[in-house]
Amino acid sequence: MDGAHNPQHGPHLKAVSRVSAALSSLADLQAMLKVGLDSACDLLEAARGKIFVWDEDSSALSLRVARATEKEQARSMAPENAEAGVGGAGDRERGPAGIDHPADRDQWLATRVIDAERAFFVEDLSREPVGEEGSALPGPAAEQAGFFAGVPLRSCHKVLGVLEVFGESPRCFSSDDRCALTCIGELLGVAIDRAEVLEQLRRGRETYQRLARYCLVAQDEERRRIARELHDETSQSLSALALNLRALVEVAEMSSLDPQLVERLRKIESLAQTTGYELTRIINDLRPGLLDSAGLVAAIRRFAQDHLEALEVKVEVEVKGAIPRLTPEVEANLFRFAQGAITNIARHAEASYVRITLECSAEKLILHIRDDGRGFDIAQITGIDEKTGRGRGLFAMKERIRLLGGNCAVESAPGRGTTVRAEIPLAEVRHGQDPGLGSGRPYPGT
Repeated sequence: MDGAHNPQHGPHLKAVSRVSAALSSLADLQAMLKVGLDSACDLLEAARGKIFVWDEDSSALSLRVARATEKEQARSMAPENAEAGVGGAGDRERGPAGIDHPADRDQWLATRVIDAERAFFVEDLSREPVGEEGSALPGPAAEQAGFFAGVPLRSCHKVLGVLEVFGESPRCFSSDDRCALTCIGELLGVAIDRAEVLEQLRRGRETYQRLARYCLVAQDEERRRIARELHDETSQSLSALALNLRALVEVAEMSSLDPQLVERLRKIESLAQTTGYELTRIINDLRPGLLDSAGLVAAIRRFAQDHLEALEVKVEVEVKGAIPRLTPEVEANLFRFAQGAITNIARHAEASYVRITLECSAEKLILHIRDDGRGFDIAQITGIDEKTGRGRGLFAMKERIRLLGGNCAVESAPGRGTTVRAEIPLAEVRHGQDPGLGSGRPYPGT
């Protein structure tokens, strides 16, 4: 532009500023393109305009936004034209000889702009079209006089679409006109590029969530399989071993065997029983039977008691509202979330009191786990440490809740304990009501 003091600059700056404001405030690409087309048409007092966007999948231009005259709108509403699809995007390779409709001509002109990767400004379409800087814009002459402005929508030296503006009478384009339309084209190119990046991120996030869900489901299925095999085979063998050792000890006690041998047999029997108890604990950690038989509340309460009360940590479980039976996947993930929090308390918190609260309404289920331990600085947990693995458990807990469509929050500070909170919607995870749970009274941990 030739100088900020020129009063003619006002409309041009206003048009560019309007598009820039839309780029920063609007999230919908279609709305941004409409603002850009309206701004360009209003600036040039144009009767109509179009925005075409290049579709990588089909390798063709796609009409995204159009502004038509009242006559064109009436014609497009006619039954014979509506059936023929007047105003739609045609074949990109259609040449001048095949142009038989204004919509075809518009796309053909857009194709020339995107192929040349530069703007064309034609002051009078009724004469031989002449492009910017004197270069010819080949094509048929229009039946009526009027101007044409076509600018590429560019981002990072890549043309992503075309903005076309048509006027009903000839126009002499000023340098301000050319500069303003070029700026609008570049702003819309950035908007298209940003929308494509966001769409790729959205698809990547969906793919990641599907893979993460599959991994968690496969992990739980493998836990269940291992627990079943340990229970059906290893546990039974250990029980048989303990019974045989008990019988052997009784025989040895009634016989005049060496007392040291008898004592050693007793120790072996005790070791077999202890190993059986430990195996039962491992099986319950892998897949607690209470989760399937009694539900989420009973499974969380039993796990907390088994792992915290042995450390002299007082545990209280409170249920608010009626807790429904949820789908097995949801119950498993909620239990794993609570399991991770309780395990962290047992290993690191040095707590003396833990309160677990499950609160259920018609719309959502909330799980709180709060301890009075030493706490930690959450700001230091920014990811997963590759060497120590620090942060892996917290990350897994958050992912489990996120995959259920819920939210997870962790509050902690050194010396002030830790609170973890999970909230999930209940719209799609109900599996049937769980009777007998959720009386509203606290369940003591002792």
